[in-house]
Amino acid sequence: MGARCGGSANTTYPPSRPLAAAPYPLPLWPLPAPIGQPPDPGFPDLGLSSTLPPPPLSIQVGDNIAKLAEPMLFFLAFGHRPDQNPPEKQQPLDHRPSLQEVTRIAFTSPSFNAPSAALQALIATQLITLEPGDRYEVTLGFDHETQGQQTHFFSHLPLRFSW
Repeated sequence: MGARCGGSANTTYPPSRPLAAAPYPLPLWPLPAPIGQPPDPGFPDLGLSSTLPPPPLSIQVGDNIAKLAEPMLFFLAFGHRPDQNPPEKQQPLDHRPSLQEVTRIAFTSPSFNAPSAALQALIATQLITLEPGDRYEVTLGFDHETQGQQTHFFSHLPLRFSW
């Protein structure tokens, strides 16, 4: 049994047949950098320039966009951690299982035979790992997973939380 998404009667997860493309993107924002140093996405991008959105709100798209088996990579140079917002703009960050920080991102895929240069560059940063599997899935590990707990959202999304 799957969940309907966006009102389309034909869009469910898990799909009735294997997906030919990764069902998720990977948005990234910069780590704190020295003052005056521009943020670096850490992967080759398409080098597109646009006036919309205007700099510094531009979005860099990874050059792996033609490899549909990989997550689409994009970099938000203007992004930052939510806990770095001024107090008047902070969202509630308290969660029932007390999750504080994403410390692991793992992509499972049936077709990561030869990752693109963009994805290889990101793997080299040790921000993400690739794992073989029979279907697409993302695992987000929180707080170094010291509590040994997990939950998944497979009836709606190819997503697992581990903490």
